[in-house]
Amino acid sequence: MKSLGLGMEDAGWRDFEVVTPPGQKPRLELSGRAALRAREMGVARLLVSLSHERAFAVAYVLATGAEGGFGYAPGGKGGAPTGMGEAR
Repeated sequence: MKSLGLGMEDAGWRDFEVVTPPGQKPRLELSGRAALRAREMGVARLLVSLSHERAFAVAYVLATGAEGGFGYAPGGKGGAPTGMGEAR
């Protein structure tokens, strides 16, 4: 939520889903208001890092997409974030 400048009142927890296809790294998929906000911001990639132990879990997300910045892909300016489907 913070990577997109959203708070609890702006998007629901179900707008964010961590998906791990077999043999691949986890990725974050967005829907609803989170997906719309990412498009408005021109987010090109969402990088996710996960950690957990028995009673706690944490996820860090970095949203990228600024021209010339980390994650910038020439010709891809303003595209949908990697792993992001259509807003549900």
